[in-house]
Amino acid sequence: VSEVLPVTVDTSSTKALGQLNVTNAGIRISNPNELKTLELPANKTKDFALSSDIDLDEAGVEWDGPENYSGKFYGNGYTIKLVLSKNTTYGDPSISDKTSLFSTLGNGALVQDIIIDASITEAAKARKGSTYFGGVVGRIYLGSSNSASVTLRGIKTKGTLDFTSEAAGFILVGGLIGELGDAGIINIENCGSELNASMASYTYNAEGRLAGFGGFIGRIVANKASQTLTVNITNSYATGNLSVAGNITTASLFCGGFIGDALTNNGGSTLNLTMRNCYAAGNIAVSNTGELVAAGELGAGGLIGFVWKTAGTTNVTLNNCAVVGQQVLLDYVDDNTPYGQTQNNRFVAVSTADPPTSLIITNGIARKGMLTGATPGTGDTSDGALTAQSGLGKTDEELKTATTWINANWSDSVWDFSGLPSGKWPTLK
Repeated sequence: VSEVLPVTVDTSSTKALGQLNVTNAGIRISNPNELKTLELPANKTKDFALSSDIDLDEAGVEWDGPENYSGKFYGNGYTIKLVLSKNTTYGDPSISDKTSLFSTLGNGALVQDIIIDASITEAAKARKGSTYFGGVVGRIYLGSSNSASVTLRGIKTKGTLDFTSEAAGFILVGGLIGELGDAGIINIENCGSELNASMASYTYNAEGRLAGFGGFIGRIVANKASQTLTVNITNSYATGNLSVAGNITTASLFCGGFIGDALTNNGGSTLNLTMRNCYAAGNIAVSNTGELVAAGELGAGGLIGFVWKTAGTTNVTLNNCAVVGQQVLLDYVDDNTPYGQTQNNRFVAVSTADPPTSLIITNGIARKGMLTGATPGTGDTSDGALTAQSGLGKTDEELKTATTWINANWSDSVWDFSGLPSGKWPTLK
């Protein structure tokens, strides 16, 4: 590995990811062995820059992913191919498995202009520990500082995740990020996930707890007393398909086209989640053969699978967001109707028992008849279309015209709408 000063980004290679003009200094990475040095504790605060595509599978490099990386990582528009296969049996609840390019990111981290081509296969049995998977990072927990921050910009993920789990603990899976938690400020700009994820034979026993599946982020949770977690997501998309099949009775499963679930669970903690010009377009299929008891919860939504709070304050604002070309399908055996399942094709599923402090949907785009996700039982079934929440219920043909998007405040200087007539959803310029 050699020091280079400076490294100039080739903006032509990042055009599809936002064409960001950046000049930076860092350690140049051109092959798998050099990339492996990110895992060294001494390098977790250093800046790195890719200078070529890297195939970790072809090189046979065993990848664990750096912990608590807090430097700047410039992808320069290059691709990292990440192929992992695991078969694990863990019994210790303290064990945490984070399968991603970065295991965790720390305060000050910047990851920018990179394509992740992932192929992940994992089988976990009799586990009490936790699994966090994201195409970029497994988990971001910044502690108790409102000012700590992480930025992700100009990133694209694609590929597949196939997960089999029996009696597992927490399982949090997202196309970009497995879980965001604690407090701090997370800024995500001009990112996209095309990663398809599936989980089969998903069985909970007495040790089972929760699973969050999201096309972009598995779970967002504010859980530090008297602290605030602020998450800003702008000009981003998720088009991957999500499929979960299992036997769930006493546990929770939340599945969303963009975010699995978002909540606060600590008194005095606050979550402020704002999404602007983001869309989800993948299919969601959840099949549960177990009969839910009172403690069991299932939620699914086209954009967010579940929005709630057990304590503290949860504020969610969705400006100019869309759910398009997508089906939210659920098949379950149950006398206790789970949250968000009284109707399929819900924009956002919301807890009836623990609703969020606020949920604001402005200029939403979706097919006609998609439910807004306003608190179930208070009229949203009769309101029907998304227009009940300052939205635009559109026909399939209307969704395929650029005018529909531009009139809903989507910029044609940021988004390319030329593929709409042929059935392709907007892409970042």
